[in-house]
Amino acid sequence: MDSRRVARLLGGLLQPAIPGFFVALFASQGFEGGLTPRLFGVAAIITSFSVGVPLLGLWWAHRQGWTGGDLWGDRRESRVYFYPAAALGLGLSAAGFTWLYPFPLARAMVLVAAVVLAIMAVLNRWWKVSVHSAGNAGIAAAATWMYGEKAALLFLLVPLTAWARVKSGHHSIFETALGALIGAGVTGLLLWMWPPF
Repeated sequence: MDSRRVARLLGGLLQPAIPGFFVALFASQGFEGGLTPRLFGVAAIITSFSVGVPLLGLWWAHRQGWTGGDLWGDRRESRVYFYPAAALGLGLSAAGFTWLYPFPLARAMVLVAAVVLAIMAVLNRWWKVSVHSAGNAGIAAAATWMYGEKAALLFLLVPLTAWARVKSGHHSIFETALGALIGAGVTGLLLWMWPPF
């Protein structure tokens, strides 16, 4: 298997919803008395909104002819349709978790996701900043805030995500680094300014 194919596979596996699923799962386990099958099912369904809604939004914009034939948002100009769909998907996921498992970090992450997406939507006028890098860096920062230094191992996903996005041709090194900086920086700043605990 060539490195570009490995990068595409890894990029798909490192959707921010995947590590986000596990962080939310561990944060929610206190409400279920442990890692129960119900908790796994609920977490899988709710986090699927954060992937499914943006993909449906891109598909719909593509079907309307608004993306110029760019189904996956590889061109900066076609990503303008991604951000509202991503905000809706993340909002539905976060609302579901906040409703079922009202832990303080879930509410804080709604604010973080909204601010990060807004910043990235503005920056999209000049650069195609990596949403994957921003999401994974933000999730790593939030998990580190919540669970301490052991969770900082999640930051290892950030360079892996960046490599996959650059190698598969979706982003430049600058776009992945900027995404990671925005994700971790905004998450850390907002959690420091308004601690959820």
